[in-house]
Amino acid sequence: MIRRREELGRARAALAAAGCDYALLSSLANVTYASQWEVPVPLGAGAELAWGGPLLLVAARDEAAWLIVPNGSESAARAEAAVDGIIGFETFDSFTATDARQSYLD
Repeated sequence: MIRRREELGRARAALAAAGCDYALLSSLANVTYASQWEVPVPLGAGAELAWGGPLLLVAARDEAAWLIVPNGSESAARAEAAVDGIIGFETFDSFTATDARQSYLD
């Protein structure tokens, strides 16, 4: 499936015009616009306690963009996002013991 990347191209052009090399987009609106993946709106206690927001790393001068998403959203992002790579990260899971130091090092 070929995905449109017009919005990502516009974002990249605006970043280059502003003199940026890279940008890390974090708002739901900006990540949704540039990646073409509809970022889920965080709701409820789970969002407050265990959810990490998606980020989009955009290279202004190269054709590269990486979507950084919580592991629970990784499969949906892979199916829809018009980016070069998807990096998933683990979110809080109260049912599984966590080694904070090792998780940070990984």
